[in-house]
Amino acid sequence: MMTGVFPQYRNHGLGRWLKAAMLDKVLKERPQVLFVRTGNADSNAAMLKINTELGFKPYRAECLWQVEVQKVMEYLQKKETSHA
Repeated sequence: MMTGVFPQYRNHGLGRWLKAAMLDKVLKERPQVLFVRTGNADSNAAMLKINTELGFKPYRAECLWQVEVQKVMEYLQKKETSHA
């Protein structure tokens, strides 16, 4: 999980090699496996390209949200003052 390549080593095929080596290991150690799932952010074009080239197809989509704590605090403060 969380495969990454330092910027200075990108575009040398290391991510592709690492992913392929991991898949090779899994399939050799567990020949009964019928499906392999992987995941990455839609914003990670490099890994999306590798996964597509390896034959992975979209299976499930997920949406994660985040908010700055300060924004939540401001919102809650406004709610408190509007009910006072």
